[in-house]
Amino acid sequence: MASSNSPEGVPAHLRAPRMLFYAVNGLGLGHVTRLLAIAREVRRKRTEAQILFLTTSEADSVIFQEGFAAIKIPSRSVMREARISPHAYTKLVQTVVFNTIAAFNPAIMVADTFPAGASQELLPTLSWKMRRAFVFRAQKEDRVWDQFFQSALGHYDLCLAPHNEGDATIPVPAKLRMRWTGPIMIRTRHDAQSVADARDAAGLADGEKGALVMFGGGGDTELKEAIAVACDACRQSGWTPVVAQAPLARSRDVIPSGVRRVSYYPIAELLPAFDIAISAAGYNSVTELMHFGVPSVIIPFERSLDDQPARARAIAEAGAGLTCPLGVEPLAEELKSLQTKMCRESLSRAARALVPENGASIAAEEILGLL
Repeated sequence: MASSNSPEGVPAHLRAPRMLFYAVNGLGLGHVTRLLAIAREVRRKRTEAQILFLTTSEADSVIFQEGFAAIKIPSRSVMREARISPHAYTKLVQTVVFNTIAAFNPAIMVADTFPAGASQELLPTLSWKMRRAFVFRAQKEDRVWDQFFQSALGHYDLCLAPHNEGDATIPVPAKLRMRWTGPIMIRTRHDAQSVADARDAAGLADGEKGALVMFGGGGDTELKEAIAVACDACRQSGWTPVVAQAPLARSRDVIPSGVRRVSYYPIAELLPAFDIAISAAGYNSVTELMHFGVPSVIIPFERSLDDQPARARAIAEAGAGLTCPLGVEPLAEELKSLQTKMCRESLSRAARALVPENGASIAAEEILGLL
């Protein structure tokens, strides 16, 4: 008879546990990137784990790039362009999700932002025999206190808040175990390229004052205008703009002719190349910029779930970044202040203090603890 400590004495689903990461994405790559960060740590801790992604992101190639398998569902935006009715799309999503989870039969499912799924596609599976972890990034309060949201959340075994405790409001049912992990990133300072290699990859010559311009994954209707404004402001204030090519941008003409661009994922590896950054106030972008200590001007955009204005204000109040509305003149004024070395160094120190460590390892440990 096999010993209880031997591999033969351990159930198969625990020897090489199957884990499903479910990432709903539309405008950007936030959910996919956050779950990839956690999955990388899970794989590092349990190399034998069988990990599958299920996603609606149109940039699912980044999952393959990180070495994970993925099943792709069309995003809502593409289905609208394809003139497929909302009813047909909902039926498609619910059917694919149901059958994928049934066929893969994971020991653990990890979801992000939507506990029931964006189209309630996870509802039938919330009573199935598997453990469930939910990554609960801060959202607007009218959303997180919603009765249906809280009811769906009650079916999970673990809630992971990718924030420092006290930095966000994360309401959960009383019986749900909660863990504050701190901010989660797909790369840290230790994973970055050297300054010389990063500047070479970004096309920056010696002496050029490089300003990284990035406004999310590229699904925004405001993307082209935002990039144009940022580039004009850079010219007025003496910075060389380098625009991060958004993975979800439908065409290259969103970047003005003659402006330098860089196509690289994850862009965090190249952050040492840049003297400053101009960025939207998305969770992932801001977290990486703060961790790497890049002096930044954060421009908030209105989103249905994510409170970008609140995030930008918090950064400014901490002295970790500057913020202004989208406009050439206000942005140029902030960029001129960044010409001062003392200003950049002060912002950099405060930014690094806000995000000193990566919470992905803690999240992975908590998830593996469900086995």
